[in-house]
Amino acid sequence: VLALAAAAILLGAWELAVTRLASVVYFFDLTYLALAVCLFGLGAGALWTRRYGARLRLTVLLVLLPTLMPIAWWLISRYDAAWIGGVFALPFVLFGAASTLAFHRMTNPRQRVRLYAAEVVGAALGLVLVGPMVVPWLPMDVLGEIGTQTHLRDAVDGEGLREHRYEASAYARTDLVHTNRESVAYVFTDAMFVTRSVQWDGQSTYFDDPHVEDLARLKRLALLSGGLDSVLLLGAGAGFDMAVALQSGAQHIDAVEVNPQTIEFGRELDAWAGGALSDPKVNIHLAEARRFMAASSDRWDHINLTLLQTSPAIGRGRSHVDGRVLTVEAVQTYLDHLRPLGMLAVIQNTPLLAERTRLSVLAANGGHYDRIVELRLPTSGDAYNPFNHLLLARNEAFDELELYKIRLLASELGVQFVLDQPGLDGRPTTDDRPFLFEAGFFNLAWVAGAVALIALVAVFGRERKAPGNIVRGGAAALVGAVTMALQVLVVYRVQSAVGSPALAIGLALASVLVGAGIGALLLGNRFLQPTMWRRTGILAAAGVLVLTVVGPTIAEIGASVEISSAALLMTTFTAICCMPTGLPFLAVIQSCRSVSGHGEGLAIGCDGLGGILGAAGATIVAMTIGFNMLGALLVIGFVGFALLKPAGDEDPLPG
Repeated sequence: VLALAAAAILLGAWELAVTRLASVVYFFDLTYLALAVCLFGLGAGALWTRRYGARLRLTVLLVLLPTLMPIAWWLISRYDAAWIGGVFALPFVLFGAASTLAFHRMTNPRQRVRLYAAEVVGAALGLVLVGPMVVPWLPMDVLGEIGTQTHLRDAVDGEGLREHRYEASAYARTDLVHTNRESVAYVFTDAMFVTRSVQWDGQSTYFDDPHVEDLARLKRLALLSGGLDSVLLLGAGAGFDMAVALQSGAQHIDAVEVNPQTIEFGRELDAWAGGALSDPKVNIHLAEARRFMAASSDRWDHINLTLLQTSPAIGRGRSHVDGRVLTVEAVQTYLDHLRPLGMLAVIQNTPLLAERTRLSVLAANGGHYDRIVELRLPTSGDAYNPFNHLLLARNEAFDELELYKIRLLASELGVQFVLDQPGLDGRPTTDDRPFLFEAGFFNLAWVAGAVALIALVAVFGRERKAPGNIVRGGAAALVGAVTMALQVLVVYRVQSAVGSPALAIGLALASVLVGAGIGALLLGNRFLQPTMWRRTGILAAAGVLVLTVVGPTIAEIGASVEISSAALLMTTFTAICCMPTGLPFLAVIQSCRSVSGHGEGLAIGCDGLGGILGAAGATIVAMTIGFNMLGALLVIGFVGFALLKPAGDEDPLPG
């Protein structure tokens, strides 16, 4: 048990490392595909023992696991082929085989309960303790040949490289890049989120570099279109937006930035950048935008969001953008924090993002077209300006004189006025469905789900002579699907409370695992007799029901308190709700005593493949009908498990 627990700790840390590499070298959405491939590896390792279990040695597998990890990391951090080939999943293959052999050796149900609890709690410790200590020291070559064409590489390829350094934590990597454009310093978070610090003398009302002045056009127009006594910058970055606000005459600036290292790099450059961050008019707040708004009772003349999304902007082979900062509820909050005649300004970098933003704003203000104004930069063959679409919104209608002044200002700055846009089709982004775009048929979720389904059909084909095994494998696959989909739901609920998507993944997965482990220790010996199969499904369904119904309220409370308190509140609540969710898996494992050969391999293998289906299905459900409906489907899934009990397992278990 202790050896498997230690292996699970290593595996949890490895899982965190793989998700961080996917976020930095590829992009954030690929973390979910990486986890799906890891589940495939876990299932493959278990199914390996189904056929060759008699030849495998548990000790050898446990020694190979830590030995393989540094080799696998060296390969996936240097070669695309290693990543595409799923080398990062090899430790999961070994662990899946080792765990299956350990369950097979233990015929006493109480021993199996302790083994399961040790594994899931060990994985949680790896995610939240060991992993965060190790991950910052792992090498990640953001300028090498592997990975996607990130924003960081775009900047270096287009402008060259003079100087580069970085700081890394368990949940973010921040790179400071000086290119051959000497008037701009770039700060990247995970190589995708980019902000700028720009050279300025601290006095003039413009920038000396025409390129920087061009980048500032829409920012300046937004600020000059309304009052400037009090300005709020959400996603303030390393200083560029603060400098533009000071140039435009802002008297008081609240600058909100979620990444503390971005602010640190900005302060290092502050003297060169005109002293924007140290200006007495500027108050810097380290917070996520939604959390800051939930905790504040202040009102502002101007609220600005410039290229602010929860995930990197579209255009990297993705099918959607997670946009919690631009949901209808978020926009309503921004409008509620405006002073009379105050202005909300949202700057985007593509026409499609601008259209989706407009839809959210119209849904938030009740469809009042006379309360919004849209502007854009003219299409040009010159250097690309990412700040090219501006939407101005407020709680009062714009009169003719105000529109004339905005048109005049736009004309002076070379900005086009967008006239009489018709209403847009599509559903607005909401907190329950926080995606700016619809799910595409050819996205990665469909591909991963299809591969897992084909693999399951192949497994069931091999077991066709034993119908009870097919039912048992189907029950295990259902448990895996529902449990993995549950983790997707929990990740979003925790993110709603703590703000950071990267931090939310570790906290959410750890809380689900710890809850399941504690539940197994407290309830396992009582509810894992064969006659209790159905009750395990009902208990798990009850826990998920509470999580689904009460979870949004708990997350809302968490968003309004300190982040440490929010994390403690959400993880405790989640762990309590998830205590019964490990019981169905244990019920399947216990039933394998009547299966010839290594029956545990069939159960754990189908559980892993079902997990891929759950991850893919949860993504599609959340993007189409929302997270609340996903929670309802999870309840139905556990109830369905209660109806799948295989025949012939009514005798009391030994021990």
